[in-house]
Parts: sequence; C-alpha cells; structure tokens
Amino acid sequence: MRSRVDSDQGSQLEETITTLATQIDQLKRTNQAVGSDSVVMKLNQTANTADASSSIAAFATKSWRVTFTPTYMKNAYASFRYDLTITGGNGYEVSQYYPSVTNTTDAACSWDIAVTADANTCTGALKFYVLAPDGGTITVVAL
Repeated sequence: MRSRVDSDQGSQLEETITTLATQIDQLKRTNQAVGSDSVVMKLNQTANTADASSSIAAFATKSWRVTFTPTYMKNAYASFRYDLTITGGNGYEVSQYYPSVTNTTDAACSWDIAVTADANTCTGALKFYVLAPDGGTITVVAL
C-alpha cells in the first residue's frame, strides 16, 4: 500500500502554494490602481510674487475672491492656501492660512478672503496656491 507522502497530491499542493505566493508578490509590486497612493496632486500658482496687494486703512477690511478653474477635470478636489505678508502698522508679519472652499461649481472652486487692518494703516500682500489633481488657472478679483 502507498502512503500519502509518496502521492502526487503533496507536490501539487506545494506547487499551488508556490504559485499563489508568486502571484501575491507580483500584485504587491505593481502600481496601485485606486486609492490615495495613485493620486498625483499638482501645485498651481501664478508667476506673480504677490497675487493681490493693497493698502488697508486702520480697522478697514479688503476682500478678494480667488477662483481655481481646472484645465480638464470637473468636480475636482482642490486644497487652497495663501500666504499673507503685512508690512507697516505694527511691523512685519508673514502668515499662512488654509481656508475652506466658499463656492464650488462643476467646473471651478472659489474662496473669499478678507484681511482687516489693526489700529494702523498697513499694506497686505497675498500669494495664492491651489493643490489639485489637475492643472488650471487661478483668477483673483477684488470684492
């Protein structure tokens, strides 16, 4: 009588396990098709040193609407940041802000930005950045 060790089933099982292990390793090495690892984000900005600049009287507020229009994508996610440089008034200050989107259409995202001066007249300079999965244009309009 033959034992199970001598049968072909043992070698078939070993071969199947080896094949599965090889396939799993190949899947791990290929590029991921979905998920955060496969999303490429682009930093969109203008070539300007400052996208908006204004003298702001004491206790006054200046406002701008920044609109990002993607080149190809619709309903694209967009993260927005701006750098604010204040000169005059109480000295020199640089800050970064990450506001939430104000308005979204199927083709664009916009943010409303307001800067209020303290008790002294100052100059505010703003530089805008949009991080999105698509390139596009940034438009700035004073409100």
